[in-house]
Amino acid sequence: MNLSETIGKMRAALVDMDGTILDTMPEWRACNTDYLEARGIALSPEQRLQVVSCSTGSLLFEYIRDELGVEVDVPAFRTLQRDRMMEAYRKVPRVKPGAREFLAGMRRRGVKVVLATATWSTHTLVALNGTGLLPFFDAICCGEVMDCGKSRVEYYDRVSALIGVPKDQCVLFDDALYALRGASTAGILGSVAVADPTNEIFRDEFAALAVATVTRLDEVL
Repeated sequence: MNLSETIGKMRAALVDMDGTILDTMPEWRACNTDYLEARGIALSPEQRLQVVSCSTGSLLFEYIRDELGVEVDVPAFRTLQRDRMMEAYRKVPRVKPGAREFLAGMRRRGVKVVLATATWSTHTLVALNGTGLLPFFDAICCGEVMDCGKSRVEYYDRVSALIGVPKDQCVLFDDALYALRGASTAGILGSVAVADPTNEIFRDEFAALAVATVTRLDEVL
């Protein structure tokens, strides 16, 4: 099924936040490198690229342990993330080009729009209120509220039940490899990958998992 056919059959858009509608992935990835550099761990250019490309904590912690021989102090790392990202959201992050137009277009078509994010709900609401994007969404499904993440089939089952739209009429829009992998086995209609400078090394896998990769969300309108 091509992109046009997928969008034509879609009744619900599951839309990621960071890296998809907000240009905040540089701040998230800076947490990864800053945590290591604050502990005196020097990174080669190749290691830095890998560290900034890790889209989940588990992938990051595994890479740091296996490649650098360092065990991450997870509570300290999460505190760094929470503090750094709350500061970034309070400064009102940049909405990615085409994102606002895409959200408005989905609403005009009568498509249900769901925020599907792993970001904490407190941070999410600050970001959406500050950018004025909150009214575009019919539901907000943060990982902590859903009690699982986008890598798991249960996430999509729970979102489907919450919004009253069958999974096979839902499409995920996301910039994270782990989410696209999860969506590919979840029984949803399909997924659209969103290009971001932090996911460039995964574009070949994006092509295998998603019906299309776009640089701007309004390309699907």
